Amino acid sequence: MSWVSASRLQYFLSKIYGIFDTKVDKVTGKDLSTNDYTDAEKTKLSGIESGANNYSHPAHTAQSSGLYKVTVDALGHVSDAAAVQKSDITALGIPGQDTTYSDMTGATSSSAGAHGLVPAPASGATDYLLKGDGTWGDFSEMTAAQVAQICV
Repeated sequence: MSWVSASRLQYFLSKIYGIFDTKVDKVTGKDLSTNDYTDAEKTKLSGIESGANNYSHPAHTAQSSGLYKVTVDALGHVSDAAAVQKSDITALGIPGQDTTYSDMTGATSSSAGAHGLVPAPASGATDYLLKGDGTWGDFSEMTAAQVAQICV
């Protein structure tokens, strides 16, 4: 048979006392809760009409998918929607015609290359890198010096 040490017993008693220190004493005339509203709070709440918190979102006209200019009222509701026209886009400074790009021009030993679209790699060229001359090169065939230039 073993005994509980005095220090262990003292520890458990302190925990039990701690529980009782935080309990709420019953007050005569009050149940689980009480209505302690101030007169001002009670007057304010009684002045709210029944149904005052019922909100109805304003009616709207459904739009098909697309790009629209919208008008928003002071409450943040969309009150009007008009399809965006080409003139709306060009007014933003975006060109009105299709923008086309040419392929890039690779650099040579005597001239710089020109920016443009990257040429498409051939099928199966998964280990290839685009070189400065505008061609695709097999990474595994590069010399250590060539790899070192890429990693700088």
